[in-house]
Amino acid sequence: MKMNCVVGFLSLTILLDIVLLGACDTYKPLQWSPLNPLFQATSDGNTSAYRINVKMYSRFNIICPNPANNPVTIKTQISKENMFENIWSVDKNSFDTCIVNSTNNRNSKVSECNEPLKLNYYTMIFLPTTSISGQPEFEYGKDHYFIATSNGTQDSLRSTALGHCHTNNMRFIIYVCRDNNDPSCKTNTGPDPQDKTVDNQTTNLPPTDRNLIKPPVAAGRKANCFISAHETIWLILVCVLGSLMLVLLLGHIFLCCRKRGWKSLAAGRANLILDQN
Repeated sequence: MKMNCVVGFLSLTILLDIVLLGACDTYKPLQWSPLNPLFQATSDGNTSAYRINVKMYSRFNIICPNPANNPVTIKTQISKENMFENIWSVDKNSFDTCIVNSTNNRNSKVSECNEPLKLNYYTMIFLPTTSISGQPEFEYGKDHYFIATSNGTQDSLRSTALGHCHTNNMRFIIYVCRDNNDPSCKTNTGPDPQDKTVDNQTTNLPPTDRNLIKPPVAAGRKANCFISAHETIWLILVCVLGSLMLVLLLGHIFLCCRKRGWKSLAAGRANLILDQN
């Protein structure tokens, strides 16, 4: 019976996850590499950070550097020793200075790219609250800031300052839409990737030509993840029914245990009477 209770609770949790996440989009991924043209200055000298507008309960994958997955055409192979990167969630001042403010408890390292010979990625899930380790929490209508303080070497994974954020503008901003009517989310455009160039003097990486492979579109297809009024009512009903089921299961367990206790007590008294006789 206890196992049934656990299974029921887990089933309810999975069902809620499906409701909240199953119908939502996964945005096109971002290659977390200093070679990515999205992080470089445009032809007109604009060095503004890459920005993506998202909707709550959607997902976004950040692809770690890998020898087989270059964001640009390169003339020589990049050494795997230069493909280690970290990802920090930081406040606005840390974002602007590329220096993590360690006194701000909300600043945290959310992931590391520490296996360059494997095709790894970090999935960012946009949730208002989470208990998942390494997952930042997001607020409606707010900007959220992310930087790389690593310089490509394995030792730099522990760094909290400068790195590719400073040398290659390797940072981005995520804005979480308030709702479907948020003006910032009517269009989801970022800097034109075709206007991007890679400055080899600042990256200290192998030279590249200008035949750029077009990187992912800023936000991918739009996510339709805000729960409608009808869906909200349905979700509430599911929660209520699930809670009632859980209460019934717990009540049944309690009654079974109590009944067993009565039987044990009666058996004990019977044995005592037999012993006395």
